[in-house]
Amino acid sequence: MSQLTFHKSSPKTQSRSVALFDRGLATLVLILFLPLLLVHAIFCVAKRRKVFDRINLHSVARTSVPALLLHDRATLSRIPLLLNVVKGELALVGSRAHTVQEPPVKGAEDLLPGMFSLFELRRISGIDFINEEACNREYAEKQGIKANAAIIVKSLFAGLLYSGGKALRDVDNFTIFGVKIANISMETALAVVDKHVSQRKPATVFFANAHTLNLAYNDDILRSQLNTADYMLPDGSGIEMACRRNGIRRKGNINGTDMLPLL
Repeated sequence: MSQLTFHKSSPKTQSRSVALFDRGLATLVLILFLPLLLVHAIFCVAKRRKVFDRINLHSVARTSVPALLLHDRATLSRIPLLLNVVKGELALVGSRAHTVQEPPVKGAEDLLPGMFSLFELRRISGIDFINEEACNREYAEKQGIKANAAIIVKSLFAGLLYSGGKALRDVDNFTIFGVKIANISMETALAVVDKHVSQRKPATVFFANAHTLNLAYNDDILRSQLNTADYMLPDGSGIEMACRRNGIRRKGNINGTDMLPLL
């Protein structure tokens, strides 16, 4: 049985209007999904399958909060957590829920745990170099009904966009439209560039996004020249979608806009 550690917030961290918005929206969504939940329960009972997974949510004070997840329904498994939002035990948007095995993350001390979080949204989008503490502090400064709604909508859209329906495997590189791309993280890409600079060894480093690959698909010369690069780095959500559709776990979203400031 998995256990999640939730950090309780002080009463001032979530405004009354946001709390009412959360509870009202959670109630509405629960009502809308009630027929689906009933059909799912009837189907599971008929097939003699498990309906729910029970989990225990813990605050910093170690008070146990029981919650349910839909069993074996990855996309919709968290719908029953809306009941915890209605009861005020969880926010729609807040800090990421932590397991008891994980150390507390700084920046989340004054945030309610949420069904959605800024950190998880960025991680779903394939950004691997983000700092969770920085995400929590950024959200703490911008939180509000408008900011929360944006995070929820983007998270749901990203979840649908990047759901390939296949088990993901780890590979060192992959090929899309005949272009070979290195499957490395931002940390590794930075280390590679640093090594070449330190050793004064020239290397060509390209970024491949969806537009690059679309051009290369119809241009043999361009495709050939792209494949001469020492390192072709995966850039953008289009690459993420292609990887997931082919059952590949991309290790990072690497683009010049993010990489150059880090360099």
